Amino acid sequence: HSYVKTKDDIGPVVKEMTGISKDILALEGKDIRKVVLEVDKLLRPYHPIFISYGTSDILMMKRTLDRTDVTEENFFRYVMKNYLDFHQYVSRRICDENGHSLSISKLMDLYRLPKAGPDHDPLCDAKNLSMIYDAYVNRVEDDVSFFYQNLIHNREAKDVFRQVTELLIRNKIVKEEELLSLLRKHL
Repeated sequence: HSYVKTKDDIGPVVKEMTGISKDILALEGKDIRKVVLEVDKLLRPYHPIFISYGTSDILMMKRTLDRTDVTEENFFRYVMKNYLDFHQYVSRRICDENGHSLSISKLMDLYRLPKAGPDHDPLCDAKNLSMIYDAYVNRVEDDVSFFYQNLIHNREAKDVFRQVTELLIRNKIVKEEELLSLLRKHL
């Protein structure tokens, strides 16, 4: 958990959401190169996949590339090659009753997971996302149930609807278990 000194001012939305201010960065902030080297050293023994919930983090990283040295640029490019936007992935499968994607907070509630701390604290958000990812990977029957609950509202389930339509055309009937099997495959 490190704060990175910024060259630009922190926007009011980021200040409000995270509580991070210029004063905090002045006291606790580190140079970006130092943080990159620390993270690189920590991750070197592994082959990580970098997961975020939405594109904001990766977009900020891309904007930073033109202001970095070779070490930072190489690290950022490595992150981008090994990156998964879990929001984009999970929102194609799990949505609310209006077809909208769920926030990290709502997914925590859905999976009945204890929150690591306040929303929008970067470290807590990362821990929460890790718990959601773990739940998604290891609780397939819950995923199928959540997918099934709002399937009719899910604008992203076109493949499932196409497969069901093909089955209906061939067999005239699709049993619930067949539909659930298609949902499992789509996960």
